[in-house]
Amino acid sequence: MKASELILDLLRTYGRHGTSVRQIAESGALFGFTANSIRVNLSRLVRKGAIELLQRGQYRLCESAAAVNDFAESWRLGEQRVKPWDEANWSCIHTVKHNDKDKWALTNLGYRAIKPDFWVRPDNLSTPSENLLGKLHSLGLSRSSVMISNGQLTADLQDQWISHFDLQQIETAYLDTIQALQDSLRRIEQLPRNAARKETFALGGRGIEILAKDPLIPERYLSSSKRKQLWEVLIRYDAAGRKVWATQDQPMPEALVTPNSKLMSN
Repeated sequence: MKASELILDLLRTYGRHGTSVRQIAESGALFGFTANSIRVNLSRLVRKGAIELLQRGQYRLCESAAAVNDFAESWRLGEQRVKPWDEANWSCIHTVKHNDKDKWALTNLGYRAIKPDFWVRPDNLSTPSENLLGKLHSLGLSRSSVMISNGQLTADLQDQWISHFDLQQIETAYLDTIQALQDSLRRIEQLPRNAARKETFALGGRGIEILAKDPLIPERYLSSSKRKQLWEVLIRYDAAGRKVWATQDQPMPEALVTPNSKLMSN
């Protein structure tokens, strides 16, 4: 992890209120970054337009980061992200020579390419199609892409979509993360504050990455019970982790402090 990534991760958790240089520097020290390194990277991120100076010694993310923030926080909605699925209906998107941004946006919302530049997923997301396309655009999908709602696919094309996923691996990830979070919840109150912060940063980040990027596979293919259980545990872990990161001179973070920069990787 780079110092710039840690700064962005921290500022994402404090929302529009931002946080202080002191808090950022203290958090950076937990991960081996010097105060000078933090200050240098703060200046670079301001010049790049990624963060802004809210007031003297207080920084926050720029508005342009809102789409990624919303994506990172989408896990909180849990099963509200899906609707009952009519198994005949698929959401289809055609791209024109897709690039890395297209691929990132589409794969992280559960689309997979079943033909060159033709991406599909079950039409089971609760977000209306026009809003879903806008969300994909905000995450980097090319404006030249075309969406088809309620598309009809042959059985072999449907099979191609689900073949992209290792269902056993997905369920194992749910179970392993549930166990890790539950174990951590039982011990973090006894850990030294800095150790607790590092643990919640790592484990909370793992849970958020899994749920934010979850393909939300319909019940026809995979039971949602373990996904729901992970969400329930992570809601409790989020509350516990935010308390760990709160300080006397800094309000409790709006979200669990986690390596959200990992969400930007494929």
